[in-house]
Amino acid sequence: MTHAAAGGIAARAGRTAARAARGGTGALVALPIYVVLGAFVGYPVALLAAESVVSPHGISFAAYARFLTTPYYRVTIVNTLLIATVATALATVLGTFLAFVFTFVPFRGRHLASNLLNLMIVFPTFLIAFALILVYGSSGFFNLAALALLRRPVLDFIYTWKGIVLADVIVFTPFVMQPVMASMRLVDRRVLEVAQTLGSTGLHTVWTVVLPMIRPGIFAGSSLCYLLALNEYGIVAFLGSTSAATLPLVIYGEALLNLNLSMSAAIAVMSSLLSVTLFALYRRLSRRPALHTERPR
Repeated sequence: MTHAAAGGIAARAGRTAARAARGGTGALVALPIYVVLGAFVGYPVALLAAESVVSPHGISFAAYARFLTTPYYRVTIVNTLLIATVATALATVLGTFLAFVFTFVPFRGRHLASNLLNLMIVFPTFLIAFALILVYGSSGFFNLAALALLRRPVLDFIYTWKGIVLADVIVFTPFVMQPVMASMRLVDRRVLEVAQTLGSTGLHTVWTVVLPMIRPGIFAGSSLCYLLALNEYGIVAFLGSTSAATLPLVIYGEALLNLNLSMSAAIAVMSSLLSVTLFALYRRLSRRPALHTERPR
């Protein structure tokens, strides 16, 4: 064996040993992470799944069957999907429009207005619902003014699904606006100038140039908004507990009011599966090349 061959074998052995050492170090670093995830995520989820199938006679999926066949629960599924879909559509349109204004339209107080809107991210959602009650409720500002002027209230939507949608749009619009603004900052202004030079009007440029380039931000923001709206509890508890119950509210009621833990756990498992499925779909679609925007050179 030549010295060169021996040196090559020694080098490969050294690289293999280095990779093994890095792998061992990585395993040691990852171990506490897996322990924490198992203790605070995996174990509670396993208990929840087990509770949903426990019965006096052993394992039973009766709670799932009742959930899927009982008209009341089917109505809550429809309410949840309807509210989340409408709120996401409106928040996506409004958030994209605001992102465009704050990014491309200079005006005095632009940064202040943007920061005030972003405060909705840190506010508890039930505070927004309570504020809407003070403004649009039966004893709110507009109805009290209408009673004084017209002798009758004029607004009665706040305690319906429409009121929940309004609150969701106010709360979740900044979650759409932020990723859309991040995508808009990556748009090369020279592309817009070229489009205008070629005779493209403002709206045509926005529709054919800007929107395709910011599509990843719109998709990310709308997906996040939909997941948040699906699992929102505080707004529904304040505004729709009697007329537009959703899955989070039903889970609370079954667990703490009816003491029906198996049904509550079954609904929670189904709701979680829906959220995880939608999140997995978002991750899959977001990896497609057509959804990515190239950075300007």
